[in-house]
Amino acid sequence: MRWIVVESRDLVGLREFRLLHDTLRGPGFRLVATVPVTTNVAEFNDVKLLVYENLALQLPDSGRVRINFPYLGKSYDFTFPDAATQ
Repeated sequence: MRWIVVESRDLVGLREFRLLHDTLRGPGFRLVATVPVTTNVAEFNDVKLLVYENLALQLPDSGRVRINFPYLGKSYDFTFPDAATQ
């Protein structure tokens, strides 16, 4: 996964949110954009979307990735035609 988008602050009180943010601030990721969220819900007025680039991205040589969604009972295949040049 090359791009990761997260909220600037924890909106639901998850302990894992801090771990995710600490990881994204580490050497393997780069903050590339901060997007303000416009809303009429006062609780979310100061929320931004943070877009990080995964600097350790490694696509498989085949350029094909299968993602399984067990809850849905489905899987999807994605092909990256320029994987060999990445």
